[in-house]
Order: sequence, then structure tokens, then C-alpha cells
Amino acid sequence: MSRHKLPGVLGWAFLVAVAAYAKDPPAQVSVWPETGSPVLRFTFGKFKEVGSLGSEGSYVTETTAKSLWTKPISNAGFSLYLYDKN
Repeated sequence: MSRHKLPGVLGWAFLVAVAAYAKDPPAQVSVWPETGSPVLRFTFGKFKEVGSLGSEGSYVTETTAKSLWTKPISNAGFSLYLYDKN
């Protein structure tokens, strides 16, 4: 490969990498409770539809729950329900 083509190839590879990264939306972050001292921070990745029945859909997402509290939380379970205006 000649020296003149190398910057063009590297520039093209950089643009492809940036475009691939840019297509995913940023993670959504929610802190609980919304007022006062935060106890938990939830981070949600991109939601992917895995099925539907009628007007309802089922989705999966990669989720992280982080304790922001000074006391240990030995066990916790979470459910997330989302509704649209329809």
C-alpha cells in the first residue's frame, strides 16, 4: 500500500467506526427517588422488541441498577412497565 492511500483508508475506517457508534441512542438513566437523596440509579440500554400480541409489545433491554445508598441492599427485585398515550 502506498503512503498516499494510507490516510484515506484510515479516514474511511474512522468514519465507519463513528457511524456505527452513532446509530445507537445513548443510555437512559433514571434515579430513584426523584427528589431528596438518591438511593438507586437505573441505566437502560436500547430497547429491542422480542414479540407482540395485538397492540401490546414485549421488549428486552440491558439494564444496570446501582445502589447510591450508604447502607447495603441485600436483595432486590424490579419490574418495569411502560405505557404510551394510546
